[in-house]
Amino acid sequence: ANYKRIGEASPSYLSSIDAPRNIKTYQPDAKIVITLRQPVDFMFSHHRQWISSHNEDILDFQAALDAEPARVAGERVPKKSHFPAGLAYRKQADFPTQVDRYFETFGRDNVYVTLLDDYRQDPIQAHTKLLEFLGLDTNPAMMPSFEVVNAGASKDLRNFAIRRLLKNNDTLLRTIGLLPASVRGFIGQTATSITGSRVDSKKPIDPELRHRLTDEFESQIKRLATLIDRDLTHWLNHKS
Repeated sequence: ANYKRIGEASPSYLSSIDAPRNIKTYQPDAKIVITLRQPVDFMFSHHRQWISSHNEDILDFQAALDAEPARVAGERVPKKSHFPAGLAYRKQADFPTQVDRYFETFGRDNVYVTLLDDYRQDPIQAHTKLLEFLGLDTNPAMMPSFEVVNAGASKDLRNFAIRRLLKNNDTLLRTIGLLPASVRGFIGQTATSITGSRVDSKKPIDPELRHRLTDEFESQIKRLATLIDRDLTHWLNHKS
């Protein structure tokens, strides 16, 4: 097919020190799109995501934050963590440093920074601005449908210990693999029924913790606002 733009994306590119330089080497005239959200909400969401994907084994968000210094030093990292750097939550949420790195590498004219808030408030307008930056057709008839996906449901963290046992125990998995297919199927169905239940994903972060973390990130939020020339005062509110 004849495409005007071809994109590739990964959340880890933003926090990576090497990614901007590597992208620039591979594609010097690349256009960079960065979407950001309030840093405390970002960290809280990533903590839940890492638990679900077995990258994180500390269920309590505050305790996970407290473990950051040890983890940066290479300690207290889950045995089979697939992205240990992601457990340094504050470092992952250092958006001013990360955005500035892309500005310096590609130039401001080639980096488009948008907010998750923009898509929540007016997805069509937000998407139109993105298309304009990329030099693509902004015809309303060509707009995608913006549907909410997986609203109100996420992996049940109450059964995390069982899921971790099944994932991380190589001996157990090899033993199961030697069983007859009918038995393996029964075990698989039982494990899914136990570990795959759903809970409300809208459970908010503890208000007091969110208040403290927002105050902690205030200077970074203000720095980012200046860097991208956006009003981010709503990010300083202590309510999600």
